[in-house]
Amino acid sequence: LFSSLLLVSGPAFCEEEGEEEQELDWKGDHKGAAGAAAAADVPLFIVFVRDNNNDCKRMERTFKDKDVIENFLDKCILCRLEADQQDSKHIMNVYKIQGAGIPFMALIGRDRTLKGSYGGYVTPATFLEVFNDPLVQAMKERVKTGAQILLENKELGDRATSDRRYAKALHHYEELLRVAREMKVSEMISDTENDIKESAR
Repeated sequence: LFSSLLLVSGPAFCEEEGEEEQELDWKGDHKGAAGAAAAADVPLFIVFVRDNNNDCKRMERTFKDKDVIENFLDKCILCRLEADQQDSKHIMNVYKIQGAGIPFMALIGRDRTLKGSYGGYVTPATFLEVFNDPLVQAMKERVKTGAQILLENKELGDRATSDRRYAKALHHYEELLRVAREMKVSEMISDTENDIKESAR
């Protein structure tokens, strides 16, 4: 789901022999990007840039890093904005973004609040620490909540009501697990499934 939303085919070149670089779909307007993120129920990642800025050019290498794409960027709707535009300043106020540095990056969660930000060039490893960890933690909480709802509905006394609610909760939980697997957080899935088995005994 996330890959189909964000990765588009287009010109690609080899960073290393035999390895093609993926092109990312950067949206140029905040309103459209925010609407797409809300519709897909995924986070919004915004980067504020300036033309001909050396750190912005260096940051492009981080954005094209294979681990950064697979472990973070393909989980979000991406938006790139000119830092000096008036709209950009308004957007920073809307999300209560504070900080300095160019490029300036901000992660907006599914609840449309700020989850992380960073100003200036950053290596792929540090980028993932700053921006991917909040996504992983949020997903763990969603899976944990889904599992708890599943168990609560399973234990309802009224069989007819219980079956309907349990089926709905099970569908929701299975969808959360599917997303978790796409996020490649295997320990999250195994821990949650073990918790369910222990709780259901």
